[in-house]
Amino acid sequence: MRLPLFLVLGFVFFVTILLYLPSLRNDFIFDDRALTVENDLVTTPAVPALLHAYRPLRTVSFVLDHLLWGKNPAGFRAMNILYHLCMLSVLWMLFRRLSSSPFAALVALSFYALHPVNTEAVAYISGRRDILTSLFFVVALLFLVVAMERRRPLFLLGAAVCGLFSFLAKEMAAMLPLVALIYLWQYEKCSGARFLRWSVAAVALTGILGLLAITGGGSAFLHGLRPSFHGGDLLTHYLTAPTLFTYYLKQSFFPLQLVLDNANYPLVTSVNMKFAASLLGAGLFITITVLLFRKGYRPASFFMAFFLVTLLPVLQIVPLHEIAADHYLYLPLVGIAGLIGEFVSPFEAGATTAILGASRRVMAIALLCVLVAVLFAGKALARVGEMRDIHTVLIADSRWRPVSFRGLYTMGALYLEAGFPDRAFRYYWRAWDTGFRDASLYGNLINYHIVKGDHRAALLLYGEFGARSALSLSASAHVSLLHLVAGDCGRARTVAASVPDAVATRFAKKMATRCEEFRRDRFPDDPSWADALADAGIGVELRPIWERMVGDAAIPPDRRAAISERLQKTLLRFDIPAANLRFSEHLQLVSVAPGLDVDHWRREAVRARETEDRIDALPDPI
Repeated sequence: MRLPLFLVLGFVFFVTILLYLPSLRNDFIFDDRALTVENDLVTTPAVPALLHAYRPLRTVSFVLDHLLWGKNPAGFRAMNILYHLCMLSVLWMLFRRLSSSPFAALVALSFYALHPVNTEAVAYISGRRDILTSLFFVVALLFLVVAMERRRPLFLLGAAVCGLFSFLAKEMAAMLPLVALIYLWQYEKCSGARFLRWSVAAVALTGILGLLAITGGGSAFLHGLRPSFHGGDLLTHYLTAPTLFTYYLKQSFFPLQLVLDNANYPLVTSVNMKFAASLLGAGLFITITVLLFRKGYRPASFFMAFFLVTLLPVLQIVPLHEIAADHYLYLPLVGIAGLIGEFVSPFEAGATTAILGASRRVMAIALLCVLVAVLFAGKALARVGEMRDIHTVLIADSRWRPVSFRGLYTMGALYLEAGFPDRAFRYYWRAWDTGFRDASLYGNLINYHIVKGDHRAALLLYGEFGARSALSLSASAHVSLLHLVAGDCGRARTVAASVPDAVATRFAKKMATRCEEFRRDRFPDDPSWADALADAGIGVELRPIWERMVGDAAIPPDRRAAISERLQKTLLRFDIPAANLRFSEHLQLVSVAPGLDVDHWRREAVRARETEDRIDALPDPI
């Protein structure tokens, strides 16, 4: 007796929810913060700016998340799961129409729902782009299929609108006209002059969308007519490109080595066996697709063609900033899932008798499917756990790939933000050694020296880096404040004026206009001057001044204790190891000063030591 179809579907959706539910505990990783809670377009949205945003549909979805959940990463991930469930729902409707049987559609949906590679989009907040573009891509294709089945031209308008939404989420949607053309060719028997007209229209529309994608920022490696290539030259780039097809094919069937930070994908620098095998593999895949079509296996050939066509944009034909990324497979995997359903479908008729022992071969296939489902679900669940935070995911990724510039820089930024600047500097130095440099690295090296209280080194680096490259906004803002603290109002205003108005720069711009109020000669003594700056909101930039005043015996003990409190609060925010080193001195100062809570600082000392011990115990991916 067969189970009702809706129960089986419900079980697939239930297991999917169970797989991704633990991701709600995960923190922001890699680009998550920059795209969401640290993105001015998201936190302070304005309609004109959103309309001109890169991938505007994704940005609008983050705006809605921020309105609903604030800065809670669990809310953003909950919406990713919801969109993924919507994707599974429309995918089921598409599989039912394009697969050879309901059983094939069910197998295809189960394969897709449980596939571990989808964790790279669903459990990664920044993967929203892949989920949204795939969701509207599939809905657009579904509208086309229904329009052809029911002869309802109005549904073509729905297909066009959803196709536009898909493109506004990510540029991969440029392939939708080609996929639609393949559907018309294989399922609707479109041929002759009519097919020629459809072909010209589809190719032209794909070309226009591709050009819009490239000129709109879809390829950060294109600068006018002068492209940059992975590996530094055209030959290495295009020798590597064919290997990406076999890599994604392997990830589709054997997703054992999932890597979120794939920037260190191995390049091919000469014609070798890997290059030849990749070309052979791609040729064989295309040949099988054509043969299946000629033999009349329409669903299988369509799904193979779907995989190939939707993968084209990420095969580095046009240089992309990420050479490889597993989340690119979220849409092409639909084709592989459909193909798997077609492969298993012939065994449906013997499934019932197999259970009774009449067919060992079919029983073996059934058991194999169950085993694959269990392995996929287990791998997906484990991967969700590995993506708990940036540290755990980089540790996991370092098993398969050396940590890239992006990973090293991100770890450095994480430690700088957490209050461990010396650990951050180790990662920044390793990132520097990779040979890749950008404004964020330059800016954070400057910020490191500011946090450590070395203003001279920070200003020297600013002079060196700023002369040849743009710097991060936060670094420029901090440098403006350094000039203010030094009493150089002219330079403070010049630096503040050189950066655009943004959340990271507004305070520095405001303080630069008030610089004259904080000139040293306007205050009776150094402590009063430093207090005024601190009360105005300046913090870590005063570290060396506070350190000097704490050690100045000419300042009364109660004033030194108050200054020590300001210094210690700043160190606990920006340099916890340094705070731990001076806790005994600080406790001694506050213990003799009236009105200061010594017990509070003893508790803070315990917490700071525990924090440092916990960080010291973390494994090191480098």
